[in-house]
Formats: sequence, C-alpha cells, structure tokens
Amino acid sequence: MSLLSRPLKIFLGLTLFSIFGTILSHFTGLDPGPIKPAASIALILSGCWAVWTEAARLTSPKSATQSLGFLFALGGASEIIGLYTGFPFGEYTYTANWFPTVPLPGDKNYPLLLPFAWTMIVGAAALAVAALKRPILIILATAALATHVDFFMEPVMVKSLNYWSWQSPTHSFEAPYQNAVGWFLVSALGVIPFALSLAKSEQKALTVDAGILTLFGHLWLMLVIGTVSQLNQIPLVGLYFITFVFATASMAIGLVRQSPTRMSTKQP
Repeated sequence: MSLLSRPLKIFLGLTLFSIFGTILSHFTGLDPGPIKPAASIALILSGCWAVWTEAARLTSPKSATQSLGFLFALGGASEIIGLYTGFPFGEYTYTANWFPTVPLPGDKNYPLLLPFAWTMIVGAAALAVAALKRPILIILATAALATHVDFFMEPVMVKSLNYWSWQSPTHSFEAPYQNAVGWFLVSALGVIPFALSLAKSEQKALTVDAGILTLFGHLWLMLVIGTVSQLNQIPLVGLYFITFVFATASMAIGLVRQSPTRMSTKQP
C-alpha cells in the first residue's frame, strides 16, 4: 500500500507547483494571470480531497462525508455571521482577490473557497492528533492546532495576498486576538462529529501522516509567499518556526512508525 494517497500526492504536487510559480513570478516579473486563481482553487480542493480520503479510510466514507460536511457548513456559516456581526472573529471584510467570490447584501464579499479552507485546515489538524483517541483531547488539540496555523498564516493572507482586511485593532501578526479565540471556538465545535468518529476508529494511521503533511504543505507555501513579499520580520520568523515544527513532526512520526520495535511486532 502506498504511503501517500493519490489526493495527497496531487495536493503536494500542486503545492510545489505553486511554490515554484511564486518564486518564478517574483524574480522574472511575469504575471501568472488566470493560473494563480486556478492553482489556488485546485490546491484547496485537493487538500480537502486528501483529508476526506484519509478520514474515510480511518472511519468510513459515510462517516467522513457527514462529519466533514458538518465542519464545512459550520465553518462557512461562521464566516457569514462574522462578516455581519464581528462575532466571533472581530470586524473584517473580504476583498475580491480571493477568487471566486460572491456578493452578499450590504456590499459584502464572500469567497466560495472559505468553507473548503475550514474543512482542509481543521480536518487536517484532527487527523494529525487522531492518535490521542479520547474525543475531548482530539477536540481541544485540533482547535489549538488549527488556531496556531491560522495565527501564523494570517499576515500572508492579509498583507501579501490581500484576501481580507481587519477593522478591529490588530497585533504583530496582522489580526486581532479575538480572531484566535473565534478560531478555537469554531474549530472545537466544528470538529466534534469528526473527533467522535476518529476516537472509535480501529484503523491505524499510515507511516506518513496525511494531516501533518497537508498542514505542512499549506504552511510551506505561506512561508514562500511571505518571504518573497518581504513580510515584517516578526511574522516571517514565526512562519519559519512553525513550518520547521511541522517538518520535524512529519519526519519524527515517520521514523517512530517505522522503528525496529514497531516493525518487530508484525508477524511474518
């Protein structure tokens, strides 16, 4: 059995394509044109596909669809509520840069990829901590991990890509502290059905952790975009740090799962 599912291979391939495209565009001045939004769409959709594939393997296709569907709906709905009320993330508006967007009443933009992004990040975080087995631990660890990922990618999305802007006061990472609280709450609520399914699963994770690799690929791309767009030093150092952490975690988990002790327990 392949260590990487086909959707995960596609996601990582698109990540590399986007990284090299970002670097090439920066140094040559070439305009990527429609390739940029097309790659963004393909990247997020393939990331969701990779998360669903691993979730379906660990639980069942029906359970994965239902639990991730709940996360999809809650994440998307929370953004609509946030746009109009400022709860739970703070006051913010989306630009038209995150293609495709649809107009909402009150001159609001709503990027159609938003619920997919929530599903990819929170779903991948849940897969990364699924070994904890106890539902409450999976829920809390998922929320904490997803919140950290958003915290460090926020400067790239706001300053480098100009996908949204904040009206609430922000800190060094270009977002209000309320945003972190909102991310934790929405992630914790949205992942409950998925956490319950993962806790019951008797399937073992593969040598290469799909959740960690998905988050690592996403952060790696954010790091490259932040570097070429010359982000401020503090958020850039933060991005380097968390990307290094995920890279180390990916390698460490792979080594542990392939260790002689683990291997020796298998029957010939």
